[in-house]
Amino acid sequence: MLKVFTIKFENSLESFNDSGLADFLADKELIRWTGRYFEHKNEHYWTVIAEYSPASSGVAALTTYKSGAKRDERYKELLTENDWPLFNRLREWRAEKGRKDGVPPYIIFTNFQLARIAVTQPVSLNAFQQIEGVGDAKREKYGNDIIQIVKSFGLPLQNDAIKGQHG
Repeated sequence: MLKVFTIKFENSLESFNDSGLADFLADKELIRWTGRYFEHKNEHYWTVIAEYSPASSGVAALTTYKSGAKRDERYKELLTENDWPLFNRLREWRAEKGRKDGVPPYIIFTNFQLARIAVTQPVSLNAFQQIEGVGDAKREKYGNDIIQIVKSFGLPLQNDAIKGQHG
C-alpha cells in the first residue's frame, strides 16, 4: 500500500514536523520510501511517498510514550543477548545517516529491519537484500555500509578466537 505525505518546513522548529508520518508508520512495516523537497510560494515542503504493509501479526508489544504515540517494540523478540551490541551499533549508524541526509531514522531502516540484520549478519549484498523491505534502492544506497559494519563488528570475536588458538 502507498501513502503520500506533504510536510511543510516549520521555521519555529527549524525542521519538518514529521510526527504525522511517524504516527502513521507506528503500527506498520515500512517497505520503501521516496522523498522530494520542493518550494512553493517561498514555502519549503517535503513530500514522502511511503510504501508500507500492515505490521506482521503476533503479539503486539506497543509502548506508549509521553507524546502519546505508540511504538511497536516486537523487534526485541527477534534479538538474543548476543545480537544487541550489533543492533545498537546499527541504530547509531542509522541515526548518523538520518542526521546527515536530513530524514528520520525509521525512513532509512525500521527497527525490525535492523534486528533482522543483527540476527542474520549479512556479509554480501545478496544476503543483505534477503532482509524483508530491502530492495535494489536500499541495497545500492546502504548495502556496503551495512556489510562493513557487520564485518567489522565480528572482527574482535574472530581475533580473540585466533589468539586463543595460537597462544
